[in-house]
Amino acid sequence: MIIKYRILLGLLLIFTFFLVVGNLYIYQQQRISLIAEHKLSKQSEVKLLSQLAREALISENYSLIEWFFNYWGDERSTVISLSLENEAGFFLSQYQRQAAKADDSLLTIVNIITLNNEAYKITLVSDISEINDLSEKLLRQLALVTCLATIILAVSIWYLFQQIAIGPLQVEVQQRQKVENELKLSNEKLQLLACHDPLTGLRNRLNMKKDIEAIIQQHNKHHSPFAVLMFDIDWFKKVNDKLGHDVGDFVLIEVARLLELSIRQEDRIYRSGGEEFVIVLNRISYEDSIDRAEKIRTAIENHVFKVDSNEISKTISGGLYHSTLLKIDKVERILKLVDNALYQSKENGRNRISTVQTTV
Repeated sequence: MIIKYRILLGLLLIFTFFLVVGNLYIYQQQRISLIAEHKLSKQSEVKLLSQLAREALISENYSLIEWFFNYWGDERSTVISLSLENEAGFFLSQYQRQAAKADDSLLTIVNIITLNNEAYKITLVSDISEINDLSEKLLRQLALVTCLATIILAVSIWYLFQQIAIGPLQVEVQQRQKVENELKLSNEKLQLLACHDPLTGLRNRLNMKKDIEAIIQQHNKHHSPFAVLMFDIDWFKKVNDKLGHDVGDFVLIEVARLLELSIRQEDRIYRSGGEEFVIVLNRISYEDSIDRAEKIRTAIENHVFKVDSNEISKTISGGLYHSTLLKIDKVERILKLVDNALYQSKENGRNRISTVQTTV
C-alpha cells in the first residue's frame, strides 16, 4: 500500500512539475504577446501622429500640434507623455500626465521626422501597468490551478485545470480582442482627423496632393478636363488682430460652409493652411470653371459674417488653373502656378480671380 502511495505521489509530483513548467510557459508567452501587441499599437499611433506633425510643420501650424497632442493624451489613459522636439532639444509640443509611474511600467516609442534637412523627434511614453496587472492576475490563477492539481487525481486535475485556468485565459483573450477592436476604431478616427482640418472639417494638404495627382492621371488617360482654384481671404490678419482669433475662426468656418454650398458632388475642397483654400473642379470646361470661380468669389463678397455684435464683409483673391491652358503632369507645378496667379490678383487690387498664364 505504501509503495502504491509512493508511486501515486511520484506520479502526482511529476504531473505537478510539468504542470508548473507549463503554467510558467503560458504566463511568459501571454505576457510577451500582450506587450508586443501593445507596442505594435503604439507604433501605429506614433506613425499617424508623425503624419499629422509633418503636415502641421509644413504649414507652420504649431498650435494644431499642441492641441492635437493634448487631445490625444487626454483621451487615452495609457499615454503618460507625448512630445515633439527639434534637433536643438526645443519642445514644439509636450504633453505630460501628472501620475508618476515606475520605470518597469513604461514603454517608450520614438520616431524621427525629417523635414527640410532638419530632424524632429516624436516621443510617446505609454503605461503598461495594466499588462503587468493582467500578468500577475494570470500568474495567481495558474498557481491556484497547480495547488489544486497536486491534491486531486490526474483525471480530476485536468478537468479542474480546464475550468479554472483555461476559462480565465479565454476571458482574457476576449477582452484583448475587444481592446483590439476599440483600437482599430480609434486608429480609423485618428486617420480621419489626420486627413481633415479640425476647425472647418475640410480635407487638408495630406490628401490634397494625392487627389490632384489622381485627377491628373485620369486626365491623361481619359482626357477629362479639370481645374484647380486657390484663393485666400483678403486682409484676414486684420480680423484676428482687431476682433480676435475666435472671430477669425468663425469666418473660416463660414467660408468653408459657403464653399460646400457652391461646389458639385464631384468637386473637392481643401484648407491648405491659414486662410488659404484650394478647390479641385473635376470634369469641367474652361468657361464653366471661370464661371464657377466667379460665383464662389461673389458668394463670399455678398455674404455678411455675423458674430456677436459684429457684421463683417470679406473678399477673396485667387488663381485658377485649367487643364486646357497648359499640359502639366506635376502637382507641385500646378500649385506653384495657381499660387503665382493668386498673388497676381492681389497685385491687381484683390477681390478677383486671375487665370494661370499660358506661357511658362
